Amino acid sequence: MTSLVSFNSANGYAPHAALTLGKDGNFYGTTYHSSTSDGTLFQVSTNGTLTTLVFFSGTNGMFPEEALTLGNASDLYGTTSQGGTSCCGTIFRVATNGALTTLVSFNRDSPAGAVALGNDGNFYGVTFYGAVFKVTTSGTFTTLSSFSNRTDGAYPRAGLTRGNDGDFYGTTELGGTGDYGAVFKVATNGTLTTLVSFAKTNGAAPHAALTLGEDGNFYGTTRLGGSSDYGTVFLVTTNGALLTLVSFNGTNGAYPRGALTPGNDGSFYGTTSWGGSGNKGTVFRLLPPPVSIFVPPQSQTNNAGATVSFLVSAGSRHPLIFQWQKNGTNLIDGGNILGATTNTLTIRGISDSDAAVYSVIVSSVNGSVTNSATL
Repeated sequence: MTSLVSFNSANGYAPHAALTLGKDGNFYGTTYHSSTSDGTLFQVSTNGTLTTLVFFSGTNGMFPEEALTLGNASDLYGTTSQGGTSCCGTIFRVATNGALTTLVSFNRDSPAGAVALGNDGNFYGVTFYGAVFKVTTSGTFTTLSSFSNRTDGAYPRAGLTRGNDGDFYGTTELGGTGDYGAVFKVATNGTLTTLVSFAKTNGAAPHAALTLGEDGNFYGTTRLGGSSDYGTVFLVTTNGALLTLVSFNGTNGAYPRGALTPGNDGSFYGTTSWGGSGNKGTVFRLLPPPVSIFVPPQSQTNNAGATVSFLVSAGSRHPLIFQWQKNGTNLIDGGNILGATTNTLTIRGISDSDAAVYSVIVSSVNGSVTNSATL
């Protein structure tokens, strides 16, 4: 390991967030404090040359805690936890030369987590008290949705993660049907869907953003819950099927608070705040199963003329390939068949000739598994 920079108070201290790689090859980050300001924003080269670009001083923001997000151009976007015109936090844009523009000053709520870039070029995020918002690069702010009745989620602690479908996915620390936290999906038009309510046995109190896997599923951690109440690592699909991958037991770690990071080896890497041999925290690696079906297709009986769908939920550390079969023969889309190579097979206008065994082969570079249902 090589230490590139030691902060000296004047140029900042107490960085809270990860670095963000800019399009110029430099890294950009923030510190929570400096000796003369309420935090800084800096650039650092790969050889350790540090340039302080911004000193936060109240009206332009205070105490940045989250990583910066790279926009479609070279500018970066971020949040501060306090400051702005009402001291409730800001959203800002910063150029690589340090020119900072305050886009939003919050007045009754504060941003929770980093902002996420959407396919439309806008940025999306959540607030501490549960609003989901969109902000344009010019600062037009729109509240898209809010957690309204606690059973749909409450108090998000981390930012959103964009899925392959263009929707955003996130977690709340509390709320859900048991008040142990939730996983939710929000579309860019504000349609909010609660996908999972944690039940403590499968996790509780998630604090970190979700991580998108190569298989299109999301991977995350809960700070509490699981078999020993020391937290979990989980997989969740875009339709809300949840699989607990790890329950921490103290020896292997306890109380994870951060997001997972995918490695080039297909594993996920993360940390726990406590646990391990000295009970001072751990760094862990998790290798998900090669291919796993955790919600198999269900057999069905229906009337002639109806439309039926078979759904499978699966996970892998690599992209998944689906192939549905009828009585052992591969299906293709056409006629009354739709989704023959997706996780959902739909058969429209069924008749007696459609009565059969329908199998799905789920495969990746590491192998395949098969499961079947009947109609």
